[in-house]
Amino acid sequence: MHIFNDRKEARALYVDVRGSLLIYLVAFTCLRALVLLPIFSKIWGWILSLTPEQFIYEWNIINIFKNPVVPIAGLLIAFVYCMIQLWELAGIHICLEYHYEGRKIPLLRLFVLSFKKIFRAWHPRNYFLLIYVALIIPFVDAYHVSGLSKSFQIPEYIMDAILASPILSLLTLVGILALLFVALLYFFAEYVFVFEGVDFPEACRKSGRLTKGKRLRVGFKIIFSQLYCWLSCLRGLVLVILGLIGLIFLMGAMTGAEIAIRTVVVQGTQIVLIPLTEVFVKMKQHAYLLTYYHRLEAEAGEETDIAGSLPDYPVRQRKKRWIYAHFTGVLYAVIFLTMAVTYAGINIAISEDPEVALSFFNSSEIFAHKGYSSRAPENTMDAFQLAVDCDVADWIELDVRCTKDNIPIVIHDASIQKGSGEDICVYDVTLEELQQHKIPYDFTDTYPNAVVPTLEEVLSAYGQSKYFLIEIKYDDRAPELPAQIIELVKKYGLEDRVKIHSGSYLALTKVKEIDPDMPCGLIMAIGLGNYYDLPGVDFFSVEHSFVSSDVISQVHLRNKQIYVWTVNDRTSFDAVRYLGVDGVITDYPDDAYSELHSNDADALQIFVDSLDLSRKSENGTTDATSGETAGAGGSRNTEDGDW
Repeated sequence: MHIFNDRKEARALYVDVRGSLLIYLVAFTCLRALVLLPIFSKIWGWILSLTPEQFIYEWNIINIFKNPVVPIAGLLIAFVYCMIQLWELAGIHICLEYHYEGRKIPLLRLFVLSFKKIFRAWHPRNYFLLIYVALIIPFVDAYHVSGLSKSFQIPEYIMDAILASPILSLLTLVGILALLFVALLYFFAEYVFVFEGVDFPEACRKSGRLTKGKRLRVGFKIIFSQLYCWLSCLRGLVLVILGLIGLIFLMGAMTGAEIAIRTVVVQGTQIVLIPLTEVFVKMKQHAYLLTYYHRLEAEAGEETDIAGSLPDYPVRQRKKRWIYAHFTGVLYAVIFLTMAVTYAGINIAISEDPEVALSFFNSSEIFAHKGYSSRAPENTMDAFQLAVDCDVADWIELDVRCTKDNIPIVIHDASIQKGSGEDICVYDVTLEELQQHKIPYDFTDTYPNAVVPTLEEVLSAYGQSKYFLIEIKYDDRAPELPAQIIELVKKYGLEDRVKIHSGSYLALTKVKEIDPDMPCGLIMAIGLGNYYDLPGVDFFSVEHSFVSSDVISQVHLRNKQIYVWTVNDRTSFDAVRYLGVDGVITDYPDDAYSELHSNDADALQIFVDSLDLSRKSENGTTDATSGETAGAGGSRNTEDGDW
């Protein structure tokens, strides 16, 4: 097998088409993001407004879908969205095919022709094509389908549950392998559907014939195409980063260098360079796959007159200029110059006005999840003591349920099985009976005597030492729990030091009825519809893989706050670092602080140094209070020298 046979032909096609195809992809992205998706969002929001809850989240999803209008509308919107994805793919294939044949097609004509080609998907015989686009293609080609489908993520807590169960893990693996097999079997069905004008079942049959007897080879080719395209497209990314590193060495002595490096290099790479490289990979891979499709047709003796099905359009011939031949390099050069100017601008701005440095503080607060639960048994006095001793943790987050004798206790699950190995429901035993059982969780050697504490024990011991975010684990067996929590908060005078959140909107409404001034937040793992304007909700606690810049901006427009949970690894920290969340709930508060506030030490030091210089110039003396100023300005001091 000569795996590189198609590479030269595919590269020539890519070089010829990349300018036109990039314009098409940008135009289509704008059409989808600025026109189509907002229309769908408005329609979906209007439909949900007809339901009592007016939005969907994990706790009301069953009740919402009891209204037949909601699932029907949801399926229709999903159907139309898949059509849009198919429309984009058809446009990519048609644009490539025109250039493959040495012809051109105007941009507007490309939109119209690709829409005509996929309009047949509305026929019932072709409905499976839309399922194919939505479910199968992303398993084979991560960048084959762009847009909203790339933002869908399985919440981390669901993935943890799957990985914790051998049966669920095996079923998930089998399901993925089945989808991969079907995808390889019918990988070129969409090409046949677009180019030959046949229905999807016939397109699947031809795709099966093209790959018959060589499906392993086809799968290898597809995987190779992704690796090859990524490696070949990384050159521009690497050159820009190397250029920035060179610039950093030249300007590194300037005042704001450290902040500028982190801001421009890190954020610029994540926001601009990597997405642009993904687009080039996508274009190059499609060029590779189209040439391979034609080769398979020739090998199977099933070549078709595609040129006859694609009309000729008069296109003004332009003289080939140098910029077209070096399109990718010119684009990366423009990006490098933009980032370089931004880097220099930040340096100069901070040099002229050091107060600018303070704008680079990350204002996200740190919440110690269930206490310092990575170092001690969760929701125990030991974990809370460690969280109190942790200077960088602004808040302690904990969970509250009730015992049989109606005493609020601090525990996450309704059973103590996770902590003790005994399947005992807290609602079925009294506090005295419950505290006879030890709950060391994974800390049997260091904390063998840990027990479930009462909420009153926690608030009386630590209420004046930290702020508390209390989660109400609402249950019909303890309907008075919200009132009991408010009573304890008021008993210890902690009204200004406590916030309450819950996955139950009913629990929050009960809290607001008792104390309208108590800040309340809704816990969400998913959310659809206009939940931002929910009465009585002052903030949202959102699963971190669900949060996005759009969600955050919508929340902040209402002058509300948004916290993310549970952020426990570097990848998650990187994902939320620049989104502007108001709080991070984590089992590792020290690590979270180090990741999220990596710019703060530099920004604060620049500002403090500027104050010293100002005092020197005014008084002619040296003021040796910079260390004290840093401590006062930062409200946090760490012993490892970060501040």
